[in-house]
Amino acid sequence: MSVDWELVWSIILVATLIAFALLAVATTIGGALDWRRLFRRLDDGDAD
Repeated sequence: MSVDWELVWSIILVATLIAFALLAVATTIGGALDWRRLFRRLDDGDAD
C-alpha cells in the first residue's frame, strides 16, 4: 500500500488555507462591528 504524500500534503495545505480564510473573514467582520459599536458610543457620549 503506497501513500501519495503529494496528495496528502496538498489536501492539508488547501484545508489550512480555507480555515485561515474563514478565520480572517470572521475576524474582519467582528472587528468592523466593534468599530461601529465604538463610534456609536462616542457619538452618544456613553463612556465606560
